[in-house]
Amino acid sequence: MTVETLLQAEWNEPDGIAPRGTLVVVGGRAESAAVYQRFGRRIASDAYRVRFVEGDLTDLDDVARRIDAVLTDSQTTLPVVLVGSDTGGAVVLDYLAHRRDLAQPDGAVLAGLTFPDDEVVAVDDEISIRTACPNHRNVLGREGVDHVLGAVSAHVPRPEPGSVSVPLLVVHGAADEIAPVARVRRTVRGLAPRIELVTVDGGLHDALNDVTHRTVAATVVRFLERLKRGADLRPIAVEEVL
Repeated sequence: MTVETLLQAEWNEPDGIAPRGTLVVVGGRAESAAVYQRFGRRIASDAYRVRFVEGDLTDLDDVARRIDAVLTDSQTTLPVVLVGSDTGGAVVLDYLAHRRDLAQPDGAVLAGLTFPDDEVVAVDDEISIRTACPNHRNVLGREGVDHVLGAVSAHVPRPEPGSVSVPLLVVHGAADEIAPVARVRRTVRGLAPRIELVTVDGGLHDALNDVTHRTVAATVVRFLERLKRGADLRPIAVEEVL
């Protein structure tokens, strides 16, 4: 089975531009590639290849196999960064913590990190607490991702402190009601040698696709550019005090 058959979608760098790296996006509950089309196109415009795999919480081994296929594919350009949104973030952490015998990615981005056993918020309109972006709301409704918070899934164990060896960028909406940022802060503290938590003022759960999606995409690109220079994530643009 080829890597193409294991992927739901891919976005590539503009013609004539050398690729700068590869992102492997693992979606959240019931999310298809269409949910990440805007994000994929924007990141690809900066010459980072983007590959989408479905984060099927009922078959973690299958998700891991799909990630493995991208990591070992000849078209994958280094550095490789895993991106997990919603429960896809839990899947990414599980992969990083338990598959060290295989090729490791160089870093990871966790957006709206949620674990399947987190307390579920009971609401009538899930979409309204996921995003304030009208375009993204339309996509979620069209893709049928409007009643998924209580979906049954496999248990994803929470990683132990120090179990992740690569740098992590954690992007989270400060107003996220589905996964409150205080809970996420407790979850990620001490997981990896280098962790950056970026909260988005007024941001809701779908951090990659909220009304601030441009700012979040820029934050991801800055992380990627710094990661290319080294795992210590030395700053490139430094704000000076006048």
